[in-house]
Amino acid sequence: MPKATIKNNSVPIGAYTCTFDGIEEVDHPEYGPGWKWIFSVIGGEHEGRPCYRTTKDEPTPKNSCGRFLAALSGSTPADDLEVDTDDFLGHSYMCMVEASPSGEGTRIGSFVPTEARTPEL
Repeated sequence: MPKATIKNNSVPIGAYTCTFDGIEEVDHPEYGPGWKWIFSVIGGEHEGRPCYRTTKDEPTPKNSCGRFLAALSGSTPADDLEVDTDDFLGHSYMCMVEASPSGEGTRIGSFVPTEARTPEL
């Protein structure tokens, strides 16, 4: 029988430079539809490992989905901010990874662009 090791796919708590890989639509049986934000760690011990956060799929200036859309573009969350997430595929961000509320794994708490961006108005 071959040797195998089970590994937790979560990235430990900390700050990581990551690339934005996109958003997947998800449908949780308890919480309903949402968006799974996907980033990959660049460099270091965890290079290539994914970081995630699932949010609602209806952004507002005050919820995590709205804050993530604004952060993606380097903007401030505001009414009528329109962001095409595909425009930011492959861009780099500093992702702050925190413990998930359940205590089972981690999630992205926040992120900021690694380069200054001037949002189009």
